[in-house]
Amino acid sequence: MYSTGFELGPYTDAPVIPVIGRGGVTLTDKWASGATTLHGFHVHGFPNFLMVSITQSAWGANFMHMLLEQGRHVAYVIKALRDRAVRVAEVSEKAEQAWVDHHVSLAPLMSRLWENCTPGFFNNEGKLDDRTARSGPYGAGVRAFVEKLEQWRQSGDLEGLALNQLDRESRQSTSSAHPGRRAETALTKGSLHGAIQ
Repeated sequence: MYSTGFELGPYTDAPVIPVIGRGGVTLTDKWASGATTLHGFHVHGFPNFLMVSITQSAWGANFMHMLLEQGRHVAYVIKALRDRAVRVAEVSEKAEQAWVDHHVSLAPLMSRLWENCTPGFFNNEGKLDDRTARSGPYGAGVRAFVEKLEQWRQSGDLEGLALNQLDRESRQSTSSAHPGRRAETALTKGSLHGAIQ
């Protein structure tokens, strides 16, 4: 099936709904020189924002497989944050930069493939540059990317994320207001709005 009209990069350039982080900075502005993330999901300055895309993530012939792996990872992160009663989660600048450096070091593997493709959106119309290298998919491929995510989850410490937990009083009041439920976390609409302001 062929179709047109999709936003392949829905978070940047001219997004229908702009993503706005701390201080009113848009993701488009933050990524003017190329993407910065941790594993393609978390962006410093955009707390509680979990992105699913091919940016600094893996991309393969079976796109649904990658969506499944990304969904599995997002579900793990949300559950881990809830279990820790985390109100705000955000990747640290250091962890974000470490992932960007790792990603860029692998970009030549993907650029060799792109150089042989018809010019288009994915290869910046055949003009490979630093911004394209930073914003493209993970150069080592799907299997290596999934292994990275699995290793990160197995460590269990949410390495690279700065976590702000609900204070004890907030947890108790939330628990008493909703018996049997854990304290609400940052991934609810109200606290997300508060975290961004």
